[in-house]
Order: sequence, then structure tokens, then C-alpha cells
Amino acid sequence: FNRSRKHSPFAVMGRWRCRSLATTLVLTNAYSAEVISDQYTTLTAPAIRRSLAQRVTSENRQDPQDAAASVSLTAQRFGSEGSVPLPPDFEEEESGSFSSDDGWFFRTYNKKGYLSWTHHPRDAKVGDDREHLRIEYGVEQSESWGGFVDVGRILVNRNIYLGSKEQIDSTGGALGNALSLYNCADATHVRLGYRIMSPQNLVGRAHMRLILLDGSDCADGEASANRIEDVAEGQGVDCAILPGQNLENWYSFNYILDEQSPATSWNELILPWDAFERPGWTGQVGNDSLDMDAIRGWRLEISIDSQGELGSTSEGVIDIDSLSCVGPSGKGDAIISSSFRNPLAADFAAAVMSGLWSERHYQSPLSRNLTSSYILPEAGTLVVNYTVEQSESWGGFIDYSHITPGFYNLSNAEAISLDYEVLQLASTAGRAHLRLILLDGSDCISSDGECVSYPGQSLENYYSFHYMLDTMGERGQIKVPLVGTSDPESPFYRTGWTGVVGNGRLDKDVIRGFRLEISVDSAGEIGSLVSGVVALGNLSAVLPATAGANAMQELPEAKCVFEPDLHLSTEASFGFNRKVEFVGSRCCEICLEDAQCLFAQDTARHCFLSPGLEETGALSPVQLANTEFLRSTTGSYWIDDPVKRGDFCSVCSCDEERGMIDCRERDLAIVPKTFNELWEPKILDLRYNSRLLIIGKDSFQAIATSLQELYLPKAAQFISPDALDEISANVVFEVDREQEFVIGKSSPLNVISSKTESFGDVCCGISDIAAPSSFSFCKLEVFVPGIDSTYVPFLQYVDAPQLREIRPSSSFMSEAAQSPQLCAEYCAISSKCRYFSYDARWKESEHRCNLLASNGTRSEEVCCDIDDFGDKEGTTAGWTSGRPPRTRYEEDDAKVKFSPRQGLVASEQNNFEVHYEITLGADPLRGAVWVEPQIRNTDDFQVTISPQRVALYDTFSTATVQVIISNIHTIGKGMATLVVDNIITSCDAAFTSAPLTELADSGAVYIDVIPPFQGNDQTAKVILPAILVPLFLFTFLTICGYILFKKKRREADSVWRVLPSELKFKPEPEILGRGTFGVVVLAEYRGSPVAVKRVIPPKRGGDNDSTLSSVFSRGQSTKDFELAFQDSAHPNDFLTNEKIDEDQFTDEESGTKSASTKSPPIRGDNSREGLLSGFFQLSTHKNMTTRKATRNRLKQNFISEMRILSKLRHPCITTVSCYG
Repeated sequence: FNRSRKHSPFAVMGRWRCRSLATTLVLTNAYSAEVISDQYTTLTAPAIRRSLAQRVTSENRQDPQDAAASVSLTAQRFGSEGSVPLPPDFEEEESGSFSSDDGWFFRTYNKKGYLSWTHHPRDAKVGDDREHLRIEYGVEQSESWGGFVDVGRILVNRNIYLGSKEQIDSTGGALGNALSLYNCADATHVRLGYRIMSPQNLVGRAHMRLILLDGSDCADGEASANRIEDVAEGQGVDCAILPGQNLENWYSFNYILDEQSPATSWNELILPWDAFERPGWTGQVGNDSLDMDAIRGWRLEISIDSQGELGSTSEGVIDIDSLSCVGPSGKGDAIISSSFRNPLAADFAAAVMSGLWSERHYQSPLSRNLTSSYILPEAGTLVVNYTVEQSESWGGFIDYSHITPGFYNLSNAEAISLDYEVLQLASTAGRAHLRLILLDGSDCISSDGECVSYPGQSLENYYSFHYMLDTMGERGQIKVPLVGTSDPESPFYRTGWTGVVGNGRLDKDVIRGFRLEISVDSAGEIGSLVSGVVALGNLSAVLPATAGANAMQELPEAKCVFEPDLHLSTEASFGFNRKVEFVGSRCCEICLEDAQCLFAQDTARHCFLSPGLEETGALSPVQLANTEFLRSTTGSYWIDDPVKRGDFCSVCSCDEERGMIDCRERDLAIVPKTFNELWEPKILDLRYNSRLLIIGKDSFQAIATSLQELYLPKAAQFISPDALDEISANVVFEVDREQEFVIGKSSPLNVISSKTESFGDVCCGISDIAAPSSFSFCKLEVFVPGIDSTYVPFLQYVDAPQLREIRPSSSFMSEAAQSPQLCAEYCAISSKCRYFSYDARWKESEHRCNLLASNGTRSEEVCCDIDDFGDKEGTTAGWTSGRPPRTRYEEDDAKVKFSPRQGLVASEQNNFEVHYEITLGADPLRGAVWVEPQIRNTDDFQVTISPQRVALYDTFSTATVQVIISNIHTIGKGMATLVVDNIITSCDAAFTSAPLTELADSGAVYIDVIPPFQGNDQTAKVILPAILVPLFLFTFLTICGYILFKKKRREADSVWRVLPSELKFKPEPEILGRGTFGVVVLAEYRGSPVAVKRVIPPKRGGDNDSTLSSVFSRGQSTKDFELAFQDSAHPNDFLTNEKIDEDQFTDEESGTKSASTKSPPIRGDNSREGLLSGFFQLSTHKNMTTRKATRNRLKQNFISEMRILSKLRHPCITTVSCYG
């Protein structure tokens, strides 16, 4: 089912109907199904639709006595004592409902909630001029869908049996009761007076439903008189069964229970007939049309929705005074003469049996037999061929009566009139006359039907007498002022012959009906007859000549305006304060009815209402309808209502001398509508209204032709193109917007002042609509399949490599064969497809979509034989070929171009300011192309780019981007390169169809930045600190690191280093052995005997150098080394003959030795190179300059080896070293 705003072929009066062709009907989205007949199933939403009701308050209309210059039928008076039985008078039925003998009932669904009422008379002391019924309610959500309480009435048919023909003939009349149907055929609308004394405590949860019960297709019991055919057939059902299940139930939905009414202020709910719908929840289908002439009853239901928890109860108090059908303004014959025009009256006998009419032939079967009557409904005329018998000494009569189950309200009338024509003179002149008798029901409170019983004996009978039956061919009008008392001189005289006394005056607003009586006097003998023919019709209320339109016409004309390009976000923070569920398609009418609603959003399911839109920080409720889904299924509306919008000079300040309307700072939510002054305004200033977000179509219609200067607020987010239609071309159209452009906050969304600016959506192109000054409106083109491809009709690509052929019968992507557009879209989403060709020739069995890798060797035109078309009529192309967006990018040059991309130089010569231009290689098929420059790398520059976004609409558009670089000193003396990436956003997919890497590369602009010359003092002041400070920090950190390194090295060397003081030698060192490179002596180390070997000879100067050289020469005897040892003055000199500080123990110089604890004496081995042999070789190379260098090298090598050995682990060896 189509649930969009658009009319669906399945939609009938807001519901859906389908024949039961399937055995199973699956419903989604919380819809329910109700089988109402054998053939049809009605689908209805679980929530309700609101009516087209209009609410009129006593403040915005004239006095009710003068404003409604029409006649109405009061179906029910609620306020008078006895008009409505009180709850204790009802009897409870098994179903839990309560009913009375007179057709009244009330219910609390599932016996949950409560409903009670009391009568309230007029109270002039407090200014309350209406009798009314005060209803206190509590409606509980007793089901998942909600709950309700209701009260109503169904008219009881008291005419099921009128008596036999013999009984009728014996009495001379067919007496009975009024027809059990309200005849509102001439009415234009239904009206209910109400006021809210206590709004419901659960705001928005409950609403009031007025339900009319249509009895047009229901026949009561046996011998029903509701319709002629039922009378003939004598068949029917119980139409009065509660609560009206055998009747058509027509609902209206009225959301008024949240209002607050002043104690003396009454409102009127005005419901046109199209405000009622038959949802199918209750009642019968009938003829599926509301028959205004056959209203059997009504229900007043207070219903709660499903938005709370089970058991939640909404309570409140409402006053109601009367329910009426109102006739058109100025038509006095409406309503009251409907009994003449009722189609049922065409058969007068049936009209009498039904109770629409009654006739009597007072105590005279002869008169009955000799008199014939008939009604011409089209002419609204009763024709009487009468014969009246003087059956009593005072005379005799025949009469024709009509009584309505309600009351005719003639309170606005001055008189009553009746047209007549004498078709045949009375047979005896001067004896017969006509009486027009009004039946006043003001004091009839009977509940047993007496108030609607013919001939009206329970009513006040007011007579008027008219003598015109003796003039042949006389045509005229009887006109009687609507004044009646017991005074014989009164136009309507209560004679006391029939009826009740009542209050002794004619009450115009409670006329039950009338009688037309032809009476003969007592001037003849009993049994004498008077005959004649007369036509009577056009019974009318004479309304005041000055009376204007009726209440419906006096209401200001209001309309709901749809803005197709607009979409509103419905969050509460944006000003939407009311949600009505499942009524999206009628959202416009709902807002129109709501007293406060100015804006409405139909979401295709629900309706959201707002009295005024508001921005929340940087967020706005105003958006563009930029998708096909939004445009086809949702709708945004605003209300063009003079009452809600107001008058310019009432809302704003008007200055005639300056010709100015000053609306600044008025907190406007909508533009005022009317201008009723005699002078012509030239200036309208709407600035500084932060809630004036939407300027709708025809907003300035009242002042458009004279307006010369127009100032709009910066808050304006949407301006309808039609708003400026009639504004003269020299208008100063000035939007008070922020100077600095902010991406994402275009103001307004659909208007730009320059063609380099961007709209609120990239799919906005430049509209052809004329706008004041240089302003342009948005032409919004949303995405639909195939929109970004190009098409050439009657073109075929020859020898094109085919990627895929798709037919309707294809198992995959068969949709592509439905149209050229879908074929193009499938080509666009297939990465290898470069061209497409669509074959829809009518002789082909199936349409074919060909996805192609290229356009082949050539192209051929396939036209224009009859076989080349897509239909026999030759109206559509049989062949259509084209290019998807990616091919348009490659071959049609649908690209964004930057000039120059390279070679830009920013230097002192151009104040570090450069420019580059952006253009398009082809026109976009729709919308615009946006380019937003962004800096890839700044190198600590300060870079300013303007504008932040450029918009291009065609190949004639050129945008210039300005780049300003500051803080140049941060790059030092060298040149730097700045890269500007231009981010491309396009509505037309062709401009962004290239791979991302290619787009990024093609959109990059390179700028070489050359720093200024640095020889001046100012530059030195900047650069020198920049160099010296880092250098100082580097030096300081290096020294600290070296000290830390030395400390860590000493801690590591402590593992193997031996202090000289810990070695103890004998006074006469004991030589344990000699080797090639040293001597081993005995010593004591920490209490343990150790062998100490000296591997580096002592440092000696002068003469000892030759000894040192000879001793350490490879192949020399160790004896010479022993002599050197003996030359030491002290055994410790064996280690060294010079003092060396511990801090000098480095890789470069040290005196070292090794000791092997508890190890056998080490002996030299000339046959192999030992681990330490490398440290004992003295180079004799002739190029060695000094022996000191050799010694230092030996030290360095030895220390390195000891550090390695100290890390070795062996169970028998411990390696240590010492120096002294």
C-alpha cells in the first residue's frame, strides 16, 4: 500500500480496502485488520486522524446572536434540566455499559476510568449566559492501543407500530411520533459549543471524538418506516442497539482537551461534513457515504492514546452546551423546510408512517376519504386538495404536522414566512382559513417520547391565522414576526386550545416543529363540508437584512501551504511540541485546525506540530528535502492564516510618514499577513527576529507591489521563491548575515547573493526564477537512478566489447532491463563498464541492457524505420546509448581544473600571497561542484585561505583562491613547499568518479615558500637566539652524558679491577716462572695465594727505553725481563714505577695485570699464540714514531680484553686485574 502523501489508487476516505482474495493477510507497521463483511477487509491505523475542525472562540467572532445569520437544527441541548439523564438514572447492562429508556448510554471501556456529569443553569451573576452540561472524565489506557469513555444517544423508533387501518380511519388521523432521524441535509457543518474548565492532566494523551451515527441503511424491526422499501417489506433489525453497531459510525477527531478556557468564555467546534470519516472500527459499511438527512444518533467519546503505560489515566473537566447542524448563511429556508424537500416525502403515505409528517382529519373519516395530499420535494411544496367537515359545533379541521427529534433554532430570525398559491377557491366563501402553528419545546422534559409525539400536545402551541383561501389564483407570502405570547394581539398567540402553558412566550431557539391547519368555522351545520385546493411551501426564517456571512464564512480564510523543497527536523528542541501518531497524510489539515500550530512536518507516518521554529546553538530545524524519499513521502507545511499571522500594523510598528513597517525585534515566528491601512508601505524591516527561519510563498502579498526595500533577518534559513514574485525589481533585498562565511551554516539555505557562493546543499543549481538584485534561488535536483549519465537516442555502438547483457529474465540485475536510466545506473556501479546501450525495440521479445567496455570501432544512428522505435506509434527511441559518470570524467573532461597547480612562489615580493584559479572542464548535469581547500602541511606557518569553499555551477564559473602565508621565519634560510589539497564534493557523480588517489593528486596545489633575506638587525635578533640556544643545550647535554658514561664504566670495571694495596708480595719476590712476554711471581690476594704476571713493562724514560724494547722483542729471553724486575725499588714497583690516579683508568691509558686464583703457574708457550699474545707484540715497524704510542695501544687492547674476560664464566677460573 502506498502510504505517501500522494493519492493512492487503493486509498478510500483515508483507509485501505482490499478484496479477500488471499487466505492470509500479513500486516506490518502496527496496522490492524477488521473483517467487516464477507467481501471486504478494512485496514486501519491503530491511532486516529484529526478532523478538519475549525475552532471559533467568543473573542474572535461577533455576538453569537448576530454572527451566525442562519438557521440550525439543535440535535441535542445538553444544559437544560432533564435534557440529559444523570448517571444514577441509567441501568447497567451485562457488557458494562449503562443505558436509559430514551436511547441514552454511556460506557467506560473495560470498566476502567470514569465519566460523570451535572446540569448547570444560566448564572447571570458570574456572566455565564448558557445552560450547559459539565462532564468530569477520567480515561484510562486499559489496552495496548489505549482506551476510552463515551456518552451518546440513539433515537428510539416509536413508530414501529402505528395501528391498523381501521383504527386510523376511525380516529380520522394517523398519529405517532417524530421520525427517529435528524435531518441535517441542508446544513453546511456541525457545531458543538464547549469550554475546557480543567485541561487534561496528561498533556497530549487524550482527545475528544464526535461520532455521528448514520441510520440511512438500517431498518428498525418490523414495519420500519425509515425507508419506503422497508415499509413495504416489513423487515428490519434493531437499529437502536447500543452503541450503534448496526449503524454507520462516522468519526471526527478533535484535540481540544489541552486548552484552558476562561470561566465565561465559550468556544465553538465547527466541523464540515468532510471532517467525518468512517474508519471501520465500529458500525456497518452501509452505503459508505454520510447521509446528512438520516442521522440516527451520536456519541461523544474521550479517547486516550497508546503513548503511556497500561493503567495511566488522563483526567479533566469540559463543559458542553449544544450539538447543532448549521445551515448556510442567509438561507432562511434551510433546515426548517427540509421536511418538504425530503425524498421520503414524495410518497406522502410513507412519510406519514415514518413520522416525518403527520396528518389528521379531525373526527371525520369522510374528510379523510375526500382529502388528498402530496408533496413535491423538488419544489418543496405541499399540495392539499382538502375537504373539511364541520364535525363539532365549533367547527372542524384537517392539519399536517412536522415534528423534529431535535430543535429548530430560529434565534437569528426576525420572522417566519410561508409561500402559498390558491389553486381552487374554497367552496364556501368566508368559512375556511389557514393556521400556521409553531410548536415550542422549551418546557417539555418528558423522557417517554411525549415531546416528539404528534400532534404536539406536550409542547407550547402558538397560533397565527391567515385568511386567503377565498381568492382564486392568489399567490403570496405569509410573513409573521417571531413573537409569541398568550396575548391575542401577539403575532403568534398561545390560545390554550392545545398544548401546554409552558413559560408563556415563544422561544425561537427551541422550535420542535409546526402545523399547517385548514380550519372551518361554526357558521354551518355539523357535517357541512368546505373544499378547495391550496399549495403551501418555502417555509423560511426571515433573517435580518444586515446579517453577514455565517460563522464558517466569517472565519478568516486560512490555508495550509506545502513547500516542496523544505524539510523540517522534528526534535522537541527545535520547537515541535506536539506529535499526532499515524495521521501523517492529514498533517496539513491537523495543523490548520490547531489554534497554535504554525508549522507542520508529515513524516509519512506521524504528524509533528510547532507553534514556532527555533534554532539550538548551531543546529537548525530547517533543511532541504534533498532526497527522492523525502520529497515523495514527507511534507513540510506552514499555515497561511490571517488570524495566526496577524496584521502588519498590529504586530509591528507602522510609520506612514516614512512609509515603513518596522518589525525589528518582535520575536516573530512568521511574517504578518494583512495590511489594512490606506497608505502604501515602501520599507519592511524584519531584522533581529531570531525565530523567523522560514519566509513562505506569498508572505509579502499584501504589500508586494509597493515595497521598495526589504530587510530580512540573518536567521532566515529558507525563502520560498514565490515569496518575492510580485516584489518590484528595484527592491533592496538585504540579508543581515554574518560577514565571515561558516561552512555548513549557509544563511539562507536556498538563496545566494553571488554565483561563487554555495547553497545549503551541493545538489542546488542556479534556478531560472527571477530574484531581486543579484540573488539566485536553488534549483534542487535530487538523485534518481541514471540521472548522472548522458544519453543519445537512436545510437548504437558497433563492435563494442560486451561485458554483460541483461534481460528481464536474467537471474541477476534484471532491473537494468526496465529502462535506459536503470541500465545506465547499473553501468555506473559496474567498475569495468565504460558505455551502455539499451535496446527497447518493440519487435524484440525482451528489452536488453548491454554493459560495454568501450564504444567499439564506430557509432551508427539507428533511425528512423518503424522497427527502430520502442513502440508502434513511433514516439520513443528503440535504441539508447550513453556514457556513465566515469566515462564522462575521462572523455567529456568532467573534471575540476586548478591553474596553476605548480610553480606558485610565495616570497617577499608578493607579500607571501598567492592565488590560483578553479574552473570546470564540463557543465554539471545537476547541482554544483564544491571545492574546499585544506592545508596538507604547514611547516609551522600560519596560513589563511579564502574562501574556505567555492561553488562552481558551469564552465563559465571561475573561482579564485587566495593563500596568505605568515610566520615565515620558522623555516630558517632554506625554501619550503606548501601543499594545498582541494577537497571536491559534487552532486554530479562524474566529477568525483575517478579513483581517490587520482582525485587527491589532481587536486593538489604546490606553493614554494622562499624566506626573506636575513642580513638585517631585526632578522639577526630573531635568528641568533634561535641558533645559540639549541647549541648551548646540545653542549650541556653532551657533557652531562659523558660524565654519566664515565661513572657507569667505572662501576662496570669494578668487577675485575684489583687495587694494588690488596696484593701482598714477599720481601724477596718469589718468581714462579718466566714466559716469552712476562714474568710470574707469587703474591697474596685477600688471604689467598695468587700468581701475578706482569704483561705490560713499566714506563721508563731515558736509558731504560732500550731495555724495554729488547725485553719485549719477540724471541728474547725472559732473563732480561727478570733483571728489569729486580731493578724495582719495591716489590710493588713490579706493577708500575709511576703513580696513576684511578680516574685515569681508561681505554687509552692504564697499568694492568691479571691474577689467577688457585691456579697452577702459568708458563710461556712459544709454540702457539695465547689469548693475550696480541697484547704483547711490539711492533718494530720502522714508521712507528714513539714507543709511548705502542705502550698506550697495548694498554687499550689489554683493558678491552679484560672487560671481555670479566664477562666469561668458568668453574675453575676467576679473572681480575689491578693497576698501581
